[in-house]
Amino acid sequence: SCDVFYSTFPSRREDGDDLSCSKYQFRKAFPFNSKGEAAVTGLYMFYAGHMPGHEAKTWIADLDAGEHTCESLAERICRRHQSSSFLTNLFFTFLGRSKHMKRSLYLNCPRWVLPRLLPDTCMHVVHDAVSDRLTAECRNKKGQYQKTSLSGSCASAQNVDGVLKCGYEQRLKMRASGLEIDDVSKRGRWSSTRTFPLAKELKYAFPATNSSRTPIVHDFSRFHRLKGWNRDSRERNLVFWSTDLHAAPSACNKAVFEAIGANIFAKIAFENCKHFVDSSGKSVCADERGLKVLKNSKMEGFGIGKCPNVLRDEFYHTYADDSEMNAVDIVLCSHPASNCELYMPLNKSLIVYATTRLEFGRFDALVDWRKPYLTRKSGVRWKEWLRNIGKIADKAGNVIAANNMYDVKYIEYMTGIRALYIPSWCGGDMQDLMLPHAYSPARVEVLLTPYRTNLEFAPKGIPLADWPDKTNKKLMYSSDLDHPLFDELWSTLRAASNAHFVVTTMKGAFPQGYRDSRDLTQYPAAIFIPYQTSTIFFFELYRQSVPILAPSKSLLLKWIKKHRILWERAYGNPPRQKYLPRYHLPNPNSFKLMDIEKWLDFYDIYQEDTFPHLLRFDSWAHCLDLLKTTDLAKVSHLMRQHNIEEFYRISRMWTDIISQRRNDRAHKSSHKFESADAANAAIYGIKPLYSDELKSCSKLKLERAKLRNVNSMYSCETGEKRRPAVPLNQVLHGTYTKVCKDAQYDGHQDILRCKLGKHEIHLDHPFRCPLDVSVNRQRQLSCQS
Repeated sequence: SCDVFYSTFPSRREDGDDLSCSKYQFRKAFPFNSKGEAAVTGLYMFYAGHMPGHEAKTWIADLDAGEHTCESLAERICRRHQSSSFLTNLFFTFLGRSKHMKRSLYLNCPRWVLPRLLPDTCMHVVHDAVSDRLTAECRNKKGQYQKTSLSGSCASAQNVDGVLKCGYEQRLKMRASGLEIDDVSKRGRWSSTRTFPLAKELKYAFPATNSSRTPIVHDFSRFHRLKGWNRDSRERNLVFWSTDLHAAPSACNKAVFEAIGANIFAKIAFENCKHFVDSSGKSVCADERGLKVLKNSKMEGFGIGKCPNVLRDEFYHTYADDSEMNAVDIVLCSHPASNCELYMPLNKSLIVYATTRLEFGRFDALVDWRKPYLTRKSGVRWKEWLRNIGKIADKAGNVIAANNMYDVKYIEYMTGIRALYIPSWCGGDMQDLMLPHAYSPARVEVLLTPYRTNLEFAPKGIPLADWPDKTNKKLMYSSDLDHPLFDELWSTLRAASNAHFVVTTMKGAFPQGYRDSRDLTQYPAAIFIPYQTSTIFFFELYRQSVPILAPSKSLLLKWIKKHRILWERAYGNPPRQKYLPRYHLPNPNSFKLMDIEKWLDFYDIYQEDTFPHLLRFDSWAHCLDLLKTTDLAKVSHLMRQHNIEEFYRISRMWTDIISQRRNDRAHKSSHKFESADAANAAIYGIKPLYSDELKSCSKLKLERAKLRNVNSMYSCETGEKRRPAVPLNQVLHGTYTKVCKDAQYDGHQDILRCKLGKHEIHLDHPFRCPLDVSVNRQRQLSCQS
């Protein structure tokens, strides 16, 4: 009924046009313009799972005029947004899961799924999302309709003689082929037409795996010793702050931080921010969280812009008196770690937590998309960063660390600093780890990982000591599986006529990307071919206890020599500190095979203590043999137990780091300096930074100084700012509608499209616009702020 949604529509006050509600404060969250808009918005959110687009304006008018009912609109919304591919995804999501997992996953599904799966023999289908109960009137064999209900966590429902029951029969069988690849026209055409239950298919493909094991509750008894479980409830949580240009490094440790009584607040100016939330439960996207000064348009943020010193100074003056920054205890810098230089004048505890090479963002001459931003002073800025990280390390309260052993050694090679090795967590929280663990794959394919392997580049197109040209499509393969690295695999399969091996790439398994790392557990095992020394994806894969097959050191060296892979491990070839003694390892950025071999021991996949139970193969034939002869379920359970121990160990390491800072507030700056250089001189004893290279930077610096003076003269000491009344649904009421025609909002892809003359223009994530959606001078849709 529309009454449910009408109740959220606030009445108008007599003393003005402002909308208010005596019982609930809906004004800030739902400033609807009419009851019809409130009802249509509610129906869209309930059935489609997203806000309505411009196409809903006519439905709103019809509902206000009484020409439609909520029931007819709900039908139209369901028909408009139903997806045929969704049922396939639903099939594999629920198959083989425990009841608890199925319920939690089900509650995140669009509410029209169960009604749409019912046959035409049921009517008046209603799903109560709160009680998770489906009710309907279904026809029995006598042709009579009777009331029936179904509660629980079924992936589908069916009518059995007038009674609703879970539809398991349709989900227990799947079709499997002997060899599945992205493009069968380029690699073998083996296929078997056998169709039988998944359990038998898994047993046929992995005969040594005992997949019938009951769920196991592993030992997590040491969790109660963590600080987050035992600390005084009156004790304030420590606050971590991150403005990395990649969301994963900080988000990966969120569960650990919260377990030890700390919160992480992040403002990330990078596209993958939409997949993560911080301890506040809000999105970490910088444009939503109000990140000041630091921007990342066209990836300039990695080198802090064309005028880095102007930006540093402006950043300092902006955040020195910022109330939000005053509550911050520790600043975490990872991607790039060099941007910790921005926070040095603020006198905060700094943790340089490197997740990739130290020169990233300063002197990374091999990174193709960074080359346009490198100047003749990039070498000078690298020397400044080496000096500054030394000063950071020397100051009490600061920490230098890395999430992988390779970067621990790399930092020592470049600076002489012995960084701490604290692996990223990238897994579930304590509640997830306490759940029973069951090895229950829902697919038969082996997953080729990671998502990006760099195997699309032909060996002849890769220079001896540089990154390949990504614009030369003639020297690139259409699929990773076309790479000659797999030639031995295909020849092995041809020789073994009875071989049963199904492989799929990450792009084939998740064309739109995976939404949660738990999606990886659908697959019985994963083959990991590294393109870097350490990747966040490897942590995610391992924490889900998915059995991992990785090449041995000898095989990886063979591939490097023959196919020139792993070129992305080197970001440049910057010089190390001159005063350092000779290091026991060669230059890590060398492309000589003998030098690469010396550094292989520090790759993530070869850290036996940190990542045990990996299955390493010496050839593709050995890989196939391991899949046949290894009990993958046992490996998964061993990985699970180790992950529980790692969660405790990593938590203890972070506890040791922050324990001395919990009651220490000395790191907050009590004095405002004239400039960032003056603050650095007083706090770290370092000389002013080299001047910016461009002449325009000097002019910009003067303009920013004048602006700060004007703002300080006219700033209000008292008074409350009035928040302007802004319509929430800019997609419906945006000013772009005055010049744009045929506006359409795609809720699944979160894209707004319309026609401007003969051309179609679009805007991603339109609901993130703070004020309005308009058409700019470049004739493109843009946010108006």
